[in-house]
Amino acid sequence: MKDDVAEMRYAAVRAKLSEHCYHQHFDAESVLLVETMIDDLIASAAGFKEMEQKEKERTQELQLLISELGVLRLENPRLQAENNGLHLQIIEAVEASETWEASMLSSLQSLEEEMESTKLQLQREVRHNCQSERRLQQAQLLALDAAGLADAEEPCEAPRRAALMPRDDEPQELALSEALGRCQARLVQLEAQAAAARRRGEDMESQAADLCDQLFKPCPQLRQRALQAGRTQSLERSRADVQEMSQQHAELESRLAAVEGWQKALEHRNTELKSEAKALLVSVDEESAKTTEVLENSRAQADIQKRLHTEMQERSESLQQMCRRIEGSTKILNARLAQISREEVLKTTEQSRQVKELLDKLVLLQEGHQQSPLTSQLKQIEERLHRAEDESSALSTSRSALQEEVQSAMLEAETQARQLTKQTQALEGDIRNDADIQSRWHGADTHLQWLNASLSGITDEQKKLATYLQEQQTFLQQESMQRVQLHAEVQRLHAVVRSLDGTREEWLADLGKAVDSLRQSHASLTATLQQEEFAQATSDKLRQEAFQVQRSIQVASTQRDELSAEVQEWGQELHSDLLRRDEARSMAARLVEELRELQLSGTWTPERAPDPPDAESLDQCHQEVWQLEERLARVETRTASVISKATLSEAANLQQLGFEGSCALEKVCEGELASAEAMSEAVSSKCWQLQADIQEMLASASIEESAHDQLESEFARCQHGLSEMEMSEHHAAAGWGDEQRAAASELDLLRKAAAILDEERDITQRLADDRAQEVDDLQNAIRDHQQSLQEAQQALDDLRSSADGQQHHLDQQRLMKTDRQEHLEALRHQSQALRVDVRERSTEVSHVLEDLQHMVKENQDLHEESRKLALSVTARTAEARKKFEQQEESAEQLHALELERVDVARLREQICLQTRQQEVAISRLSNHKETARRAAGELVAQLQRIQGAQESWHSREEEYQVDISLMQEQIADIAQRVAMSEESQQKALEEDARLQGDVAAAAKAAEGADQSEAAQAQAVASLRLRRHQIEVALQQTMAEVASQQRLAEQDWSQVSRLESLLESGQIKLNKSTAELEALQKYHRSSPLAVGSDAAARLALLVYLSRCFSFMEVA
Repeated sequence: MKDDVAEMRYAAVRAKLSEHCYHQHFDAESVLLVETMIDDLIASAAGFKEMEQKEKERTQELQLLISELGVLRLENPRLQAENNGLHLQIIEAVEASETWEASMLSSLQSLEEEMESTKLQLQREVRHNCQSERRLQQAQLLALDAAGLADAEEPCEAPRRAALMPRDDEPQELALSEALGRCQARLVQLEAQAAAARRRGEDMESQAADLCDQLFKPCPQLRQRALQAGRTQSLERSRADVQEMSQQHAELESRLAAVEGWQKALEHRNTELKSEAKALLVSVDEESAKTTEVLENSRAQADIQKRLHTEMQERSESLQQMCRRIEGSTKILNARLAQISREEVLKTTEQSRQVKELLDKLVLLQEGHQQSPLTSQLKQIEERLHRAEDESSALSTSRSALQEEVQSAMLEAETQARQLTKQTQALEGDIRNDADIQSRWHGADTHLQWLNASLSGITDEQKKLATYLQEQQTFLQQESMQRVQLHAEVQRLHAVVRSLDGTREEWLADLGKAVDSLRQSHASLTATLQQEEFAQATSDKLRQEAFQVQRSIQVASTQRDELSAEVQEWGQELHSDLLRRDEARSMAARLVEELRELQLSGTWTPERAPDPPDAESLDQCHQEVWQLEERLARVETRTASVISKATLSEAANLQQLGFEGSCALEKVCEGELASAEAMSEAVSSKCWQLQADIQEMLASASIEESAHDQLESEFARCQHGLSEMEMSEHHAAAGWGDEQRAAASELDLLRKAAAILDEERDITQRLADDRAQEVDDLQNAIRDHQQSLQEAQQALDDLRSSADGQQHHLDQQRLMKTDRQEHLEALRHQSQALRVDVRERSTEVSHVLEDLQHMVKENQDLHEESRKLALSVTARTAEARKKFEQQEESAEQLHALELERVDVARLREQICLQTRQQEVAISRLSNHKETARRAAGELVAQLQRIQGAQESWHSREEEYQVDISLMQEQIADIAQRVAMSEESQQKALEEDARLQGDVAAAAKAAEGADQSEAAQAQAVASLRLRRHQIEVALQQTMAEVASQQRLAEQDWSQVSRLESLLESGQIKLNKSTAELEALQKYHRSSPLAVGSDAAARLALLVYLSRCFSFMEVA
């Protein structure tokens, strides 16, 4: 049965070798060695395939970097287009500022034209006053000429008046102060003229008295009557002069007040214009500063983009150089591996040649020693047995040494540097053990003549030695490859940790910024609530004030209607007075004609002359005049109160507009509050989701820990099996020296135990392969996840597009370059060390072959069995080391997996936070956009209302100007009529003085004329009051127009600000949408989206759908 099993195993191994194109002959006893050799070769081939796969992964990573560079190159024209758009916006802003400056210059020109028109109106009024003064002087001159006492000072005053008169050819830039000074000088002159007129009247009275004395000396009665008539006339003239002077004084005072009011209004207007000009200059400066800032920002952005473009080009060039270097290094390594394989082939051929020579020598020795007696052979066999016992004891000591080495390797495998040092120590111990064995073999050189080795045994020994050398070489190659892999993995993990730390710091900074923004929004919310309360209180107050103002407006409208009715009544009375004046004039003319006829006929006598009017009637007329003046003063106070109420109503309207604006702000604040609440709800929901994800990650971590515990238990079980195997081998070796039969039986047992151990090794190898496959799957999954995270991180870094991030990436690339250079240098040193080790091993093998040439056949059999045991022990210790190293690697990988899991969880949280922040920013921008649109609509409506109000104010202003022109014309007509009435009155008085016959009729006519003059004076005073009221109303309308213009300018400034906010929000929204599109494109073009890993692709799709669902909910 055992032979059948051995033949089956031999056939299976032979089939495997034939599959691998290996046709050399080997014995059935060396099946285990051949199997181990085949397994080692397969492992080395698998390692080489893994290296090729890693190289392919590196090439894929380089291709990904190249694709990322292509994406950046594609994004570069978009950035340039955005830059061009910014330049166009800057140009449009500059053009808008220029148009604004042109409009403001046109408004300044219109204001200057208004100032010139007001100056012209003032000049016209001054001319009109001068004309009225001329007329008064002419009337006085006519009165003096009628009395025959024209003063000689008149020609002296004419040039003075001419000098005081403003000419038409004077410049339009006369100062108001000069006009006021001239008015005051004119008042002083009028007072001096009044005093001179009084003196002249007194002189005229004295002269009249002298003339009367001379004329009426023969008739004292006529003298007395003439004196009385002269006295009455002088009294009347003096009274009339006093009235005229008082009227003139009142008119001049009213004109002075009007001029002062105009001066104040003009000064106020000048100050307003100056302030507006200053504000315009400031706004122009601000706009120019803004435009310069925008230009500088655009230039800075263009420079940054250029720098980024150059940096990306440099990075691409450096990556291409690195790729070339890596390809060169891979080619060099492949060449070196091929050279090493060739050297090994040459060495094996040389060893086979040496073995053949040894076989020939052994055949010759065997033919020479066939005649030796059997006793010598028995002695030789006993000696061989003793030597075999000694060698078995040495092998047991070597086993104990190997166990100690295994334990020391288990203890010293914490760090890579210690592991390397201990492995070197273990190699040195192996070398020493080999040296001890060689010394023993040298002690056996004296007995080479009693050795007779068979050809098959020598060939088997040669094959075993070749397999042992191949195993050592493969083991060393595997160890070197594992070291290289571990070094590369450690470097990659360090780079990942650094990048994760950088992203963690950046995301923490973003989180701090988000917290600060939330705090600011909370503070702004509280401020808006306080403003809302204050606006509500002010709105209530404004409503009350508006209600009161409406009442006052109603009262003012009723008073206005009453005033209009009174003006109509006054106009009717004035018309009736004019009719009476005309009748009195006709009657006075008729009486004068009758008196002339009587004088001519000589029928007129002084007894028929009527008595002069009494002074009481004149006093009554004066009292009525004073009453009328008081009444006019009352009407003026009432109109002033009405005007003040009108101003209050306008202020109430302004406050109402402000209240509407505050209501709009309240609505906006309510919208922002609702958006903030929605954001807080979304944030809370995302926090709950994050907690659920963290719980899932903790559950997966617990599962991985349980798997780790299972692996540790399996490792402990394998160690226990190894210890039992070593104990059994020790017992078997201890009982080897009793008898040869016992040795044979123990060898059978050892073979059975070896078979069992082989089966257990196969089982453990399968378990280890399964675990290794699981670990590989986990590593692939982790690599895929790391790649996805790296891609997301790179996308985020690209979206940030900051110089700091680019510099950081460049530093990382430089560090990777230096690390790879160091790694290549370390590989070179290791390859040199391996060459030295191979050379030493080759020398050792040559020494061993030289020693084996002197052995006999029986000793060679024992040595072969002991060698088999040693090989099995070394193979199992190697397997135990491999298993232990694999377990350590799995433990390290599990630890790394845990660290990476924690980092991945943190990265996921940070990515979720960043996505939420982006969603919040997008929602905030959309809310800002909606509020800005609403505010723009409201402002447009408000501007339309303001424009309508401005048009209505302009129409009212034009109506007021038309009314003012009509009133001025009416005042001019009234002044002309007053002058005519004064002239007719003077003529009537002269005729009454000449005509002494019809004194009664003249007195009655004079009384009627006095009444008509009083009515006319009353009408004139009322018209002057009306004119003053109209001027005050005009000033108020001008002030209202100015205030409306200021409000319109403020509204336009708000509109411009809101437009700028809208533009900035639109730009931000476009940027965020572009970033989202770039992320989507990047994820679509990522290897996870294109690869064959269905599970990873499904997980990524689920994650993206979840993110987009969160964005839609937010």
